[in-house]
Amino acid sequence: MPDGRIVCGMGEIVNLGRVRKQKARAVAAETAAARRVQFGRTKGEVAADAAAKARVARVLDGALRERGAVVASSQEAVSEELSPPTPNPVAPIVR
Repeated sequence: MPDGRIVCGMGEIVNLGRVRKQKARAVAAETAAARRVQFGRTKGEVAADAAAKARVARVLDGALRERGAVVASSQEAVSEELSPPTPNPVAPIVR
């Protein structure tokens, strides 16, 4: 044999730890692929869903008969979702 092994009619010599790890990697890759299909969304899809959710909230808030604390709190929640965080949450006092 060119690689120095002697063939005795038996199977190939394998490292059991290596085979076990290869099998675990294959199972993990299959699981990851299935989860990417199930849960994975692009940044654009996430932004489009957030915009649609905000649009629905605005339409529903506009259809309320009584405008009160419920409307104000839901509008604040929508604006917080869509606006980037402000560096200084305290507004300066203008005189």
